[in-house]
Amino acid sequence: MSKKNTAEIIAIGSELLLGQIIDTNTSYLAARLQEIGLETAFQTMVGDDRKRMTSVIRRAIQRSKVIITTGGIGPTEDDLTREIVAEVCGKNLVFHPKLFKLIKSFFDRAGFVMAPNNRKQAYLPSGARLIPNLQGTAPGFFMETQRGSMIAVLPGVPREMKKMVQDTVLPFIKKKLGKDQGLIEYKVLKVCGLGESRVDEQIGDLIRESKNPVIGLLASLGEIRIRITAHGRDKAETQRIIAGMEAKIRERLGSLIFGQGDETLEGVSVRLLEQKKIALALVETFTAGRISQRLQATDSPFFTGSLVLASGGEWPFPKPSIEKEAMAMFLAEKTRKMFSSNLGLGVWVEGTAGEQTLSLALTGKKKESFSYRIGGFAETLPDRVTVMALDWLRRKLLQN
Repeated sequence: MSKKNTAEIIAIGSELLLGQIIDTNTSYLAARLQEIGLETAFQTMVGDDRKRMTSVIRRAIQRSKVIITTGGIGPTEDDLTREIVAEVCGKNLVFHPKLFKLIKSFFDRAGFVMAPNNRKQAYLPSGARLIPNLQGTAPGFFMETQRGSMIAVLPGVPREMKKMVQDTVLPFIKKKLGKDQGLIEYKVLKVCGLGESRVDEQIGDLIRESKNPVIGLLASLGEIRIRITAHGRDKAETQRIIAGMEAKIRERLGSLIFGQGDETLEGVSVRLLEQKKIALALVETFTAGRISQRLQATDSPFFTGSLVLASGGEWPFPKPSIEKEAMAMFLAEKTRKMFSSNLGLGVWVEGTAGEQTLSLALTGKKKESFSYRIGGFAETLPDRVTVMALDWLRRKLLQN
């Protein structure tokens, strides 16, 4: 993508590098820039060091059209951003009496005496365009460079920065770049039942060969997200580009794709229950109620209730003397009748660490079961079992 379509975000502050503060500004800015058709090509974090800050800002000007910095424009000695941006752009700092009065009035309204060092915040590089800060004492500013880049210098306080971005920064950037900047949009497809490497085997050629849209994979516990990002002249074009690639991916992965965007396994499963007007009851072991919690969060009347059992604890009915493979089926049917439901889902885990078996059973008009040898880290295994059970339920509902 050409320089005119790229942005760079620079988060400034030694406290960020030391882990004392988590940087949430960068992800917010990247999302807002995408909305106006700008790809964030680079994200940099740098401490309050003059030499390093100068190097980072110079490099950003060379490679990016729009640069946004956050942090380093307070009143203290280690707030260096305004001085360094002025120096890199070959400008002098100029004192603005009206801006000084505005900063002082902020203190007056709050009933505080302004410290002498706050005067520093009334200096801007020559030729800079003010970005008003209505919620703090650190005004921001725009600078345009001789290399055709523009720099927006903002405070690091998220509440102040976000207000300035919405009110001033985004409208100004859109106006400067013009209508031909286009639009960036994305869509996320969610996959369950295949690991990241297996998904890559299925669609790796599309990932490698496609430049617009760009396809990316993100793995989380039991779930793979496929992100399709398109750049176009307008919304209609980006949606057309995304739809074409989505069709190719769905053709290859089929029902392994369980949803899109913010959809969840439990949400999709409950929607299928509602469409079929089928009530579900659940019994689970090993997962400490995780499946119940996720289904209850959907607030659907078609999830009628659940039992959470400990294999070594007390049960609300006598424990049967049956083979472990049949336990999930027994529990599912017992719970289905207890809650007067159409379906009963049983989740049973048997065995010692490293040699455990997950058994799933579904009872109703017909009975189905599935067993799977499970392993992995003990701390994440209950969450994996939760995902496997919900996805198995979803697939069975699709089949019947």
